[in-house]
Amino acid sequence: MNSHFTVKQLCNHLHMSRQNFYKNKSLSTKKEVDRKLVIDLIKEQRCIQSELGIRKLQNMLVDNFKENSIQIGRDRLFDIAREERLLIKRKRKYCRTTDSRHRFKVYKI
Repeated sequence: MNSHFTVKQLCNHLHMSRQNFYKNKSLSTKKEVDRKLVIDLIKEQRCIQSELGIRKLQNMLVDNFKENSIQIGRDRLFDIAREERLLIKRKRKYCRTTDSRHRFKVYKI
């Protein structure tokens, strides 16, 4: 049996048009290039301001995205940053003042 399929046979098997096949192929390449550019832009800004969050980064990079014709939303930007481990851990907004493991004797009531 011939394991080498033509594009037409492959598209018939997947129930898609050839136009859709080639469009998907070019879009996936563009998305990968855009992803690398977004990562570089995030890292560049983080060198300047290391504690900058993704939402503020998105607002700062809007012009860069428009220049490079990148359309990216907040959730996708968060996903990319999470996959590349570029998210910043949140700091606690409270102070812990109780030490339950102290050395003093505790009396039962």
